[in-house]
Amino acid sequence: MISSRFLTRTLNLNRASCTSLYRNFVTKRERNEDVELFYQVNESPNPGTNKYMFFVHGFLGNWMNWRSISSNKNISMKRHCVLFDQRNHGDSDHHPQMDYGVMSDDFIRLADKLNIDKFTVLGHSMGGKIAMATACKYPDRVDGLMMVDSAPIDYNNFDRYISEVIGIVDVIKEYKIEGMTKKELLDKLTKDLPIPGIPFFIMKNVESEGTKVLGWKSNMEVLAKNLENIFDFTDFGMYDGPAKAILAGRSKMNLLDYDYYFPYMKQEDIVYIEGAGHWVHADKPIETIKQISSFLDEIDQE
Repeated sequence: MISSRFLTRTLNLNRASCTSLYRNFVTKRERNEDVELFYQVNESPNPGTNKYMFFVHGFLGNWMNWRSISSNKNISMKRHCVLFDQRNHGDSDHHPQMDYGVMSDDFIRLADKLNIDKFTVLGHSMGGKIAMATACKYPDRVDGLMMVDSAPIDYNNFDRYISEVIGIVDVIKEYKIEGMTKKELLDKLTKDLPIPGIPFFIMKNVESEGTKVLGWKSNMEVLAKNLENIFDFTDFGMYDGPAKAILAGRSKMNLLDYDYYFPYMKQEDIVYIEGAGHWVHADKPIETIKQISSFLDEIDQE
């Protein structure tokens, strides 16, 4: 169930008067330390549970990406689950700076706000890099780390991946979507980005009222300007706690991509999910839940 102690932060706005995304229903911050993140805490139905787990979404995602998996009893019985929007995504604040140093600091401020001293963290794609950066920068706060199709490497060297992401951003950042209907926008996305699942995924970044589109929730301008930072990874030191990578079946990531930052990772800590693409948890949810659950068991037995 949703915790009544930790209510999601609500935005103070009159939606009927919204005409511009940046003026009305997004908070822009000048200082990094003032950035607030939209979050939801789902308490475990197990009264004996006192441990927490954070789920960190990827690029252009939001807190709802992990809502279904985090609520599965094989996970929720073992952890209180925290889902949240990253800066410049969803209902979280906007800020011109976007790199793993400030995003890991955002993460820790949220944990401090919730009085959560130690936690398990799972992140997908960009969220995986946020999770890794947080574990390396604040190793005493993390009791276990999971990366879903994400590695602490520079994606600028992966031409196909880079070209696909840049192609999507280049298309949507030029859209003037205010005043469109949701169907009109979906039809346009389907025509311009004929990639299975992508148009519906992008639609989750839209603020709307009824059938009318009000604007982007995500800060497309800042995200486009900071793609190089998002593709890259910064050295924050090493994390020597439990770590596990859950990868797409055809992923080329391997132990050598992890062992510098996570020296105690072994080959058996890297799992390839056959038949899964980059969105492993969406393609193979049952297998993903199984891997998360077994990892939590391993941590709890130590």
